[in-house]
Amino acid sequence: MTRKYNGWPNKWTWTISLYCESLEDVRYIREYLEEIASDLPLPAMDLLTSAIAEVEWNHLERAFAPESDTDDADTD
Repeated sequence: MTRKYNGWPNKWTWTISLYCESLEDVRYIREYLEEIASDLPLPAMDLLTSAIAEVEWNHLERAFAPESDTDDADTD
């Protein structure tokens, strides 16, 4: 069950948001986590990939998109 957390879709998404200041940060963190997960022992890899899957990455990308990107989407 997913519940809102501090105004974000869930706790995992909120946690990642704490480390982001831009869209590039969101993308970097996602790529980094996915990359290191494959190098972990199986139990740790399973836990990390489960957490990664719970993050609402699209929500983060919209939240940290540059102002001009969100303005353009509203006029289409």
